[in-house]
Amino acid sequence: MQPSIKLRRPRLYQVLVCGFFILAVGVPAVQYFAQDYQKFSAMEKRALSPRPSRPSTSAELEQFPKRFAQYYADYFGYREPLIRLYRRIKSALGDSPAADVTIGKDGWLFLGSIKPGYSKYSDPIGDARHVNRYTSQQLQDAAERFADIAYWLKEQGVEYVLLITPNKHTVYAEKLPFYIEQENVESATDQLVEYLREHTSVNVVDLRATLIASKNEGQLYSKTDTHWNALGANIGQQVLMETLQGLFPGRVKPKRFEVIPATSSAKDLGIQVGRENVIEQDYMPVFDRDCEPVRYPKEGREKGPYTYVCEGQDLNVVVYQDSFFTALQPYFSRQIGRSTYLWDNSTFKSLRNTVVNKARDLVIEQLVERRLPYIPVENQGFRQSPNKQYFEASQTILFDNDFSRLRYNSNLAAREMVDGALEVSVSGDNPAIRFLRLPFRSDRKYVLRLQMTSSVDSNLVLRLSERNFDPKEPFAGYLSERLDIKAGDNDLYIRFSHPRIGPLIRLKPLERPGELSFHNVQIREIESRQ
Repeated sequence: MQPSIKLRRPRLYQVLVCGFFILAVGVPAVQYFAQDYQKFSAMEKRALSPRPSRPSTSAELEQFPKRFAQYYADYFGYREPLIRLYRRIKSALGDSPAADVTIGKDGWLFLGSIKPGYSKYSDPIGDARHVNRYTSQQLQDAAERFADIAYWLKEQGVEYVLLITPNKHTVYAEKLPFYIEQENVESATDQLVEYLREHTSVNVVDLRATLIASKNEGQLYSKTDTHWNALGANIGQQVLMETLQGLFPGRVKPKRFEVIPATSSAKDLGIQVGRENVIEQDYMPVFDRDCEPVRYPKEGREKGPYTYVCEGQDLNVVVYQDSFFTALQPYFSRQIGRSTYLWDNSTFKSLRNTVVNKARDLVIEQLVERRLPYIPVENQGFRQSPNKQYFEASQTILFDNDFSRLRYNSNLAAREMVDGALEVSVSGDNPAIRFLRLPFRSDRKYVLRLQMTSSVDSNLVLRLSERNFDPKEPFAGYLSERLDIKAGDNDLYIRFSHPRIGPLIRLKPLERPGELSFHNVQIREIESRQ
């Protein structure tokens, strides 16, 4: 007779474990089916994976499991509350749960990371460490190009101001974590401001010293965001307007607006690290006795372009801006007669086609500090007048209409005329005129003058070789210029220089079939590089 087996009842903890397991698996699944479908996660600031459609081909069938897994992971029940809890725990331990946020002292949060290889948002932590700097060549190039913009605008009767708005990391450096230390004495902003003031006439407004000295007036930046607040922007606008008063005496009256204390909830950086419940010090501007600017168009994109008109005020201004000008704009637009805003960098095309028609007085280019070391895009359109002056002042000629020293490919035909002009007929897709070796030096600058008549509107492309060039591919893409050619007479002055400049020039005279007459082709050395 076999012994009987007694079944034991489950112990309480076994029941609890099983119940917890069922809840942990089942509740998120139920929530998955119950929740609303959304395409974007506001908390994570990213688009969520779309629901995959039923596969209709073998290739789609092969990809379906992967795509469904991505979709389910994004819509897992209670996903956002769990992520929020995870962020709060890590943040409380002083470890940032967000790759783009560094936790500082006393509740201060900073954009960026010290992790090796980090480069997002122009690496503001690297700026704080003074490791993102200009090379000497980059610094000179940047200064020249800002000066070119200012010079060209001056010829149009328009002033130019470069406004640098500081990183929070600079104004509140003492709130950075202890392990963030400066590795060089000067930052890129130090380099650029000092060089522009010493070597150019560009009007630079550097707000760093004023804001640092004004911290005793109140909190100037948000602890949980990258930007300054209404008080910080109010101090900044007064410095800017004082600069404009010097440029336009009697036409503006700088003043500090009234601001009243307020509070605000956590902003972007705080939300990313699970501190969305934080309430912090803030300020609100008061404009009771000031004009109310009228926006044109009334509706439209947040990033413009758009214009504010303030009756009774003077000046017509265009502002190239980023997000830092947003808090400054309510003050600025109430002190300027007509202010137009573009979320962009100034370019020759924009200035020529848009700004000159709107900015009768001033162009402001605002850059947040973390954009540096920024170098404006080079465009010979800015340089025509100064290039002409440099050219005419020089007596050092390297090439002077010696067309026998030119070589042509099969996509064009060329012949010298009795009057000394060079007639060129372009028929192929890639016409080329090559100059024989020229004695260019890496420590010199040069201007090529091309005086010519064209039968068509087109473009001209100039390419230079490197010093140690490959005979099979002698011309470097970064050593190139592209200029507009109009039908009729053209007189171009093209400045070029580079530490690695080589002895060869390749000229693509037109990018479409047409006829050209070169009346004057000269190259002159204009000055030594600094």
